[in-house]
Amino acid sequence: PLGSCLSFVNSVFTVIVSSGDFETEYYATEKIYAKVAVSKQNEIIYNDENPLATEKIFNTTIPVELKYSLSKDYSLKVLFENQWAHNTSHATTPDYMNQFVALSLSKSPELTMTVNTEFTNDKDDPSGKSNWASGEVSYKVTPTNILTVFYGSEKGGLKCTNGICRYVYPFNGLRLTLSSKF
Repeated sequence: PLGSCLSFVNSVFTVIVSSGDFETEYYATEKIYAKVAVSKQNEIIYNDENPLATEKIFNTTIPVELKYSLSKDYSLKVLFENQWAHNTSHATTPDYMNQFVALSLSKSPELTMTVNTEFTNDKDDPSGKSNWASGEVSYKVTPTNILTVFYGSEKGGLKCTNGICRYVYPFNGLRLTLSSKF
């Protein structure tokens, strides 16, 4: 990837561009951090039996992350994400938008509390829903074990976290997770 760093009066501005994606970070002060990105994804699922039914999906996603350090141990983070999509297999709404908003309060390094909500105007969403809301608390029990309590609803589909993507099923209810690193 191509990257560059520019210094401004007590601030750092970083730009990263790679394969159609763009990401920028800005450290306004030691307490204030912002990150913006643009990602374009195209996918074609070819139908051998009926080439006219080949599915084409085009997405443009813009996430914005803002972080404010309240003190040495506490920080507040807001994440906004907009996604514009076009899917040729959607009969009702081939063009639609997804939105995600999350607010997190962290006590470094062991505790994070997050509330989030997700919206879509996709009338062809298989769940039939247009919004999902949840809250979760994560606690680092040991340096290698994290306990997470989640309550609410979660949209199923492709979820990407820290560059690792996986498919998840839709969920509604209470979930307790223990994650261990080996």
